[in-house]
Amino acid sequence: MAFIATPGWAEVVSVNQGGFALNYEQAVNAAPDEIYAAMTRIGEWWHPAHSWEGKAENLYMDMRIGGCFCEKLSNGGGVEHLRLVYFAPGKEIRLTGGLGPLQGMGMGGAMVWTITPGEESNTVRWTYTAHGHGDSIETLAPIVDSVQQQAFDRLLRYIETGSPETGD
Repeated sequence: MAFIATPGWAEVVSVNQGGFALNYEQAVNAAPDEIYAAMTRIGEWWHPAHSWEGKAENLYMDMRIGGCFCEKLSNGGGVEHLRLVYFAPGKEIRLTGGLGPLQGMGMGGAMVWTITPGEESNTVRWTYTAHGHGDSIETLAPIVDSVQQQAFDRLLRYIETGSPETGD
């Protein structure tokens, strides 16, 4: 498996006082089922710095409607990062909720991971649209964008090499 040489794209689609929309897209040389399986193994590629306890191995996807992108905490507690609302193996995963500090702000959102088959490669698209109310939404958008871009890049490396790390 290898990345296609063509560049992907990432952009903050919109930002306003009501929320923001983020998009990332990249063509990869991996079968849709392989891409989908990698997406569901979130504890193997999500950056540990963006978990409550800094342990990516405590992250998991409960792949059923009403399941979640969750985290087990060492004190016996847990965190529901996002809720699974739709999945089509080999095609798409949809989650809803607010990530990280967005939860405490009462913000919600929709994260959608889509796999589009192509003739020579398959395209992975990741979108996160967050909504809510507050003066800091416009300030948060670039921070959330940075975290989401990092997660997307780590997922792509995991699909390509079996490891999310850059090797640097």
